[in-house]
Amino acid sequence: MLSYLEIVKNLLKIGDSIELKKDEENIYDEYAVEVLFIVMKLWYVPKYYSKEFCKMIDSNAPYDAKISRLDIETPSPDEWSQIRIKINKVQ
Repeated sequence: MLSYLEIVKNLLKIGDSIELKKDEENIYDEYAVEVLFIVMKLWYVPKYYSKEFCKMIDSNAPYDAKISRLDIETPSPDEWSQIRIKINKVQ
């Protein structure tokens, strides 16, 4: 059976579109934002960024979010620190 990380490694590519969604039921972070790929929750936006992401989501401004860096092969105590997303406002 594949681990969650192995599934993510096999699915994600640089340039893939992702969705950002507020998790209003999260008891650990009142501004928690989920990062979704297709219908699968991948991870949460780190707490120190989540408030700004919530402001963006609440503004209802159209945006385009894509994976801009994907380096999950690098050993790291924080596996997700090597996945970055780029957000562009849509005009």
